[in-house]
Amino acid sequence: MSDEIPIEVQMDIVRRLPVKCILQCRSVSKSWKSAIDTIYFTIKSCVRQAKNFPYVLQYRKGFNGYMHYVCQNFAFTPVPTNLSFSELNPIGCSQGVWAFSYGRILPHYKVIVWNPSIRRSVGTLIPYLTIEPAYEKRLLAFGIQPDNLDPTILYIAYPFNPEYPWCVLLFSFNTKQRKQLDDEFLPRQSIRLKKSSQAVVNGHIFWCAYERLFANDGSEYKSYMMVSFNLVTQGFHVLGIPAQLLAQLPLPFYVSNLRDNVVVSGNLIVEDHCFFCVWTLEVVGGSIQTFQCLISIPTPYPLKLIGFDNTNNPILEVQNPDEYVMNLAGLPVVLEQAKVFKKKGIDPSTYAITFKNEKNVPAQGCIFLYRLSHGKSLDVDNPVQTALAYPVQ
Repeated sequence: MSDEIPIEVQMDIVRRLPVKCILQCRSVSKSWKSAIDTIYFTIKSCVRQAKNFPYVLQYRKGFNGYMHYVCQNFAFTPVPTNLSFSELNPIGCSQGVWAFSYGRILPHYKVIVWNPSIRRSVGTLIPYLTIEPAYEKRLLAFGIQPDNLDPTILYIAYPFNPEYPWCVLLFSFNTKQRKQLDDEFLPRQSIRLKKSSQAVVNGHIFWCAYERLFANDGSEYKSYMMVSFNLVTQGFHVLGIPAQLLAQLPLPFYVSNLRDNVVVSGNLIVEDHCFFCVWTLEVVGGSIQTFQCLISIPTPYPLKLIGFDNTNNPILEVQNPDEYVMNLAGLPVVLEQAKVFKKKGIDPSTYAITFKNEKNVPAQGCIFLYRLSHGKSLDVDNPVQTALAYPVQ
């Protein structure tokens, strides 16, 4: 199509094609693949769904579990099912399809793969592999193979003692077969993954990871990195984080995605002040090529990035420390709770935000931004720690 036709109009045409033709369109260009692989394209293409629910919220309150469809204005619609939501634990999401573990892990894992756009799910049992009863730590991962659209479950186990190797089991929903990966496809056995978050981008599953190392004085510390798994070649790869970026990241960090970019986020505590930061990473050829700070804002309490809406605005999980209630909010809500609007004399009802990244323009650092905006002295107790904590490029 002509470049003069907006991508939204192009996708409106593509989504009217038969399914096999749409799959072929994913190979036309990177921009088409990125647009077709989104949940928004899936929702608009689905004729079985009466209402559009771009998000799904699953949470616990006390001993009870809940799951809701969430529309653009954050209105909730309960998800009908016979399953106990308190037994569901999210594994990950790939191409709009979710995977959950269900119930106890012994003697087997029960895994449920659910497509919310067509409201269908399928489950399987993953055998509990172990050498000794207290042998291993375990985690599950999920992704859809981009070449054949095969939903794949990754069962990862490694011993408490880092001197012994990993055990990784791969389960294919298309073939209904399981296989164990050979050692040549596994990362260093001393590496450990943070199972709190994962993201699937361009056929790779990404995690925050670390190794325990020892300094010259004998003290132990964690060296952080990222680990990816290629769903096509079925091998792991270790991604080193550039020193300039690592010095500014909250550790450990959460991993998510924004379209075809990997996103890392977290909260930095600097001199009793909390800052929430979001970074976008461009991963090319197994390495982090570029990175950019998307958000860096002060917040009265920790935040967690849930995802992005269809205009790339962040959706945040906000915890009120007085009531211990978890809420979903967009960035304007966070700014209002942090009293930024009041201090700046901005009307929240008319506030809008748009992120635009110019080319060939150096990123502006925000060191001392908080102190300058609040009339505080630039003298700090620990200059080295402050320089490492504030995002500067």
